[in-house]
Amino acid sequence: MNLNDHLKSMFSAEARNKFLNSKNLILQMLSNIKSVFHIKTKNNFKLTDIAEKANDSNYLNDYEIQINSNGFSTLYLDSESWNEIKNNIPHSIKELRVPSYVIDESFLQKFELDKLIIDLADDKVFNKYKKNAKEIICYKNDTIYYMQEFSNEKFKIFFENYNFRNGSLKILSNDFELIIQKIDHKFRLNYTLMSENDVYKIIETYNYIKKSNKDIESINLNVANIDYFKLNYDQLKEISDNEEISFKYKKHHLNGNRYDASYKDMEEYIKIINSIKLILKKYDNPLTKYLIAFLSVISSFEFAEDEEFEHYRAPHLILKEGKFVCEGISNLLVDLCMGVDKNLDVREFGLNNHMRIILKVCNGNYNGIYVSEPTWVTNNLNKLYDYFLLPYKDSFNILGNNYSEEPPKDLIDNNNLNPRWITKNEINGLLSQDGIESIKQIISILKEKSLSNNSPKSLK
Repeated sequence: MNLNDHLKSMFSAEARNKFLNSKNLILQMLSNIKSVFHIKTKNNFKLTDIAEKANDSNYLNDYEIQINSNGFSTLYLDSESWNEIKNNIPHSIKELRVPSYVIDESFLQKFELDKLIIDLADDKVFNKYKKNAKEIICYKNDTIYYMQEFSNEKFKIFFENYNFRNGSLKILSNDFELIIQKIDHKFRLNYTLMSENDVYKIIETYNYIKKSNKDIESINLNVANIDYFKLNYDQLKEISDNEEISFKYKKHHLNGNRYDASYKDMEEYIKIINSIKLILKKYDNPLTKYLIAFLSVISSFEFAEDEEFEHYRAPHLILKEGKFVCEGISNLLVDLCMGVDKNLDVREFGLNNHMRIILKVCNGNYNGIYVSEPTWVTNNLNKLYDYFLLPYKDSFNILGNNYSEEPPKDLIDNNNLNPRWITKNEINGLLSQDGIESIKQIISILKEKSLSNNSPKSLK
């Protein structure tokens, strides 16, 4: 039995009797309802309440139904009483509050709600009903406040009147997420950005929380869903001068966690990569861009042989430490190639304990899906012609196909999975003398502007 089944078993009979005693007054109140109707119930039932009720039938018996002009409050609402109530609720109302265990989608479809408040509702309930109103508030251990479109004014009003408990407050919209946790009288702000242009939402909410005399412990920004190279880090500078900001970006291949970077490290990483992107963008051929990025990276860093290989998965740490593992070099290549050419789509591609590159190329004779293996070329440029670019289907016979994840469907579907091989002479032909100079320039950038004083190897 789940919690709702236990509640029904323990509290229905008593709730029904309480309702019957107030039924006439409730129905009379309903006849006068115009735009708002609330049934407020206990929104933080726990299994310990069930245990207490099982041991003591008088537990939580001292409540009474309280009726007002817009609804009523009660401990628990039984299904029989709800069936009598719901048929009398005017379909013209714009704001509704009900407990999660009585509502269903067919009932909600009768209304065009501006606001829906659901008691005893978790993330699963929220995701089920979030399309049924412009604003949704879910109360349980955590509180969820959802707006279809983020409004700083609505956020201010809600935050000002919110009574923080042990759980977190989740402020959600279709393009923004802020989770506020209160820990030992300090506040931790966890943002998830859905657009590179939404830094102002961070600044507005942070400034309001700060002006509310809240002691902020830390600020975490999850930027994994956006092109974080287009983020305006200068706008965050004022906050970073006063608060500890950390970034979460990309995803650890094995455990699914995001990589963490400080504001300083992330800002410097972005500057370095963006300066290299400018060099890559001056070439017309997407394969030339990828080859320059490929050779620059494998010639600048060395494979991590020590036991701290876990440390070298995050691309910003490669620049900091001068070492990498397969996941790290793949991540770094993806970042370097992101947005440099509309005809080049570079992704990480995972195996059980290894990662390589899968890429889509649209370039004359080379149209289709290829696999690239940078790790196996490191420290041995003679392997370049074997592993730089392999047609997707042929790569299975050469590299093996023990992939731990499905290849990206948007790359695989309706694309050529068996494009033509690129020959040794064609690879050499991709690089003019200017291309070689660009590789040396990129290596110099990685060497001189890296986050540490490690010295990458020179291209031979």
